[in-house]
Amino acid sequence: MKTRKFWQTLERLADGAVMAEWQQALGEDMAQARRYLCPSENPATTYPCLNPLGCGTPHRVERLGGGQWVAVGNEDEWCQTIRLEEKDLLVYEIDRKLLCGAIAQAIGLELPAARSTTRARAELAGTHGPGRYEVYLMFPADSARMAREVERLFGVHPTPFILLTPSGAHFTADVESALHRQHCTHIPLSGIMDVRADGILMANESAAVMLKAFAKRTEAAVMRMPGEGNTATGSTHPALPAGAKKKPLVFERKGRYWEVVLDGAPDIHIENTLGARYLDYLLHHQSEVISAYDLEIAVTPAKKAARQKNTIQAALDPDATRAYLRELNRLRDSRSVAEDEGRQHEAEEIGKEITDIEGVLKNKDSIGTDSGERSRGNVSKAINAVQRKLAKGEKHEKAFGDHIKQCISMGYSFRYCHPSGGVWQ
Repeated sequence: MKTRKFWQTLERLADGAVMAEWQQALGEDMAQARRYLCPSENPATTYPCLNPLGCGTPHRVERLGGGQWVAVGNEDEWCQTIRLEEKDLLVYEIDRKLLCGAIAQAIGLELPAARSTTRARAELAGTHGPGRYEVYLMFPADSARMAREVERLFGVHPTPFILLTPSGAHFTADVESALHRQHCTHIPLSGIMDVRADGILMANESAAVMLKAFAKRTEAAVMRMPGEGNTATGSTHPALPAGAKKKPLVFERKGRYWEVVLDGAPDIHIENTLGARYLDYLLHHQSEVISAYDLEIAVTPAKKAARQKNTIQAALDPDATRAYLRELNRLRDSRSVAEDEGRQHEAEEIGKEITDIEGVLKNKDSIGTDSGERSRGNVSKAINAVQRKLAKGEKHEKAFGDHIKQCISMGYSFRYCHPSGGVWQ
């Protein structure tokens, strides 16, 4: 079957849909996907428009009695009523346990002793290689949510891991940068997994290449880090001799400058900029996960009175939302067809339209460009400015710049972890 369409549909309908909607999205490929679907407990309250010349928007469900229901279209747009039975309203979700098992078998993962979801809505599919790197499966609803969920995943799993998503449609440069800093990687299943006619998943040649590249890159990064051993990744580092003291770590305010001593090296001085004050907080709060907004307020409390965490904007009305969703679904289907037929330029142009509409829908619930997003940009830019200056300095300045680049995860949340648990004075 057309693998791209399979994974795109699983990603789009991950939260569940009636069988008619799954059938409408997958067409003749429905039989291959059916094995990964299971009914949920809650019936549907809306039903997709199945009329070829209809409104194209979800119909509301009304009960007639005697085991009969109808799906009624919007009063403003004439559309034929659809008669339904109780079985038609069953919502089918992805059987994530079964899908994780199929993925693990296809790419040779070791199954976890107990499978459970995390706070980041990512499910552990298994572990990979001698280092036992954990592999998570995530179904992000949009780009912003993927960024937030990845940051949450860092909080519960700070060591390197592999993140799988169905198509990679919501994978942004910001998420890529955050994963890179944590020595993690993202792999879209549509690029490494084929689907046989019977629905069995089969890893293609790209799977082995990407998994090998991740393991090699991660092991190299771990070996560059000083420390006493990393049991989480299976790698080891030279331990300190018995009775030896850890070299001092100093980040201390000295008038207009901050004095920095990294692992006992000669001291350096950096200017008392906003970026330096963010570093001061992070270095002295080892392993603490803090949102960009809260970090900004912790360093500059006056900003708390200036704005709230969320900026209220006008929301889209329901009719406009439905129209956007209808057009978005149409464009996604058109892009999928263009990609399958090799019309790459046309697919890219359609992709631009999809991005524009997704941007509108992202802001529809009055969240908009909130204070968290602005804080993320403000804090990241301030710390990056310090890093750029350090990169232009002498040997020990560059070493400190490399240290904060490797050990601080930045995004909607921030976190500093010294590779050997060192404590800053």
